[in-house]
Amino acid sequence: FLGVPYVWGGTTGWGLDCSGLVRLSAELCGVGLPRDARDQFGSGRMVGGKTAEALRPGDLLFFGEAREITHVSIYLSAGRYIHASGCVRVNSLRPQDSDFLAEFSTIFRGARRIFE
Repeated sequence: FLGVPYVWGGTTGWGLDCSGLVRLSAELCGVGLPRDARDQFGSGRMVGGKTAEALRPGDLLFFGEAREITHVSIYLSAGRYIHASGCVRVNSLRPQDSDFLAEFSTIFRGARRIFE
């Protein structure tokens, strides 16, 4: 799905939003998830931290302001995650990387493991 344009409410290869990408990806792996990021936050089990040591490929990373979840992504490995923001793309959790997005680092709300 890399490069697919961001479309609010999008759930297909023609356009995806963040939770649409996560739901569609999980569905392709046989895991059902709710439609919206805030509801997806209740799936699986909580993972402690956002360091490469704590996270596993496939973990869901959640972002938001105050107590509201507004964004979700899928952890890949080595500090990198895939998400829909502008388009489906890969970014880094590590500040030293050129594709680090500071706005997401300040609103990280937690990770959930849906694949065991």
